[in-house]
Amino acid sequence: MLVSGAASSIAGGLTPSEHFNTVLYTGNNSTNVITGVGFQSDLIWFKGRSAAQHHQLSNSQFAVGEHLTPNNTNGTITSGSGQDLTSIDSDGFTLGSSNFDRCNVNGTTYVAWNWKANGAGVSNTNGTIASTVSANTDAGFSIVSYTGNGVGYGSGGSTIGHGLSKTPEFVVVKRRDAASSSVTYHPYQENNGNGEQGYMHLNETQAYADYHEIWADTKPTASVFTVGNASNCNANNGTYVAYCFHSVEGYSKVGSYTGNGSSQSISCGFEPAFVMIKQTNAANNWLILDNARDPDKQANHELFPNLSDSENTYASDILDFTSTGFDLNIDYDKVNGNGSTYIYLAIAG
Repeated sequence: MLVSGAASSIAGGLTPSEHFNTVLYTGNNSTNVITGVGFQSDLIWFKGRSAAQHHQLSNSQFAVGEHLTPNNTNGTITSGSGQDLTSIDSDGFTLGSSNFDRCNVNGTTYVAWNWKANGAGVSNTNGTIASTVSANTDAGFSIVSYTGNGVGYGSGGSTIGHGLSKTPEFVVVKRRDAASSSVTYHPYQENNGNGEQGYMHLNETQAYADYHEIWADTKPTASVFTVGNASNCNANNGTYVAYCFHSVEGYSKVGSYTGNGSSQSISCGFEPAFVMIKQTNAANNWLILDNARDPDKQANHELFPNLSDSENTYASDILDFTSTGFDLNIDYDKVNGNGSTYIYLAIAG
């Protein structure tokens, strides 16, 4: 098993690898104890590398057998006793026999990205909708569970407490009780300068689109984010989970840039261990690269959050991880098409 990054502190004493880490392992369709995460995860994002399998999201607010699939519209799926993820442990996780073929098929190689929040969560009443929040304020990450009330844009929308100390810059909302596409918020998803009007689906290739009933034309604040009454985010009595991120100096960066079709350096202020990128002005796949699958820091092993595809090895380096961010090396429409616009989430580890 490989573990990304080495422990190093940044400003404020935060050690990145104590808040985010990537592990690689091989499935065995039986009891499989994975260690080396370095903390007890609150969000685990699984993806098969050597076989085409759905992504799987598991978190500390769900029952241990409950999972979401970010690359399709399914609501919560539940594994049988002793199957798939069976426990989240102090330094990793334990898997059982494979039921949904997403995290422990015998002989399949996997990546698991791990985030630390703050356990099962606490009640938050900052918004018009009460939420349960597991927040890591030091690392700018929270997991938010809530039940929709159906109050939409024309009534000002509904607010939901996110538990962070600063305004979230990237939010992903996924419905749990019914089939629905996930929706993302990013302030750089601009439509006439109003990023709060727009969204993209994490499970689709679509470009940025404008619809006021997603975010109710209202920017998040340091205490809440706002939703309209779209079924993706606020159907009456629908149940949802939201993953909220904001930039933390030296640890994480939510940003945007314009491609130049050649080479350019993107500054994050730290060396990323994980980068997720999406083109905003055209239909294209989301893309994840990390330094565990590419320990030489010359990243060309692609995984796509919107697809179940196995890992693709691109013919040349897509980007290089550097001490201050990442260098884009090629004219590649997914990350650096000339004149195209992109958003990204970068995290140290």
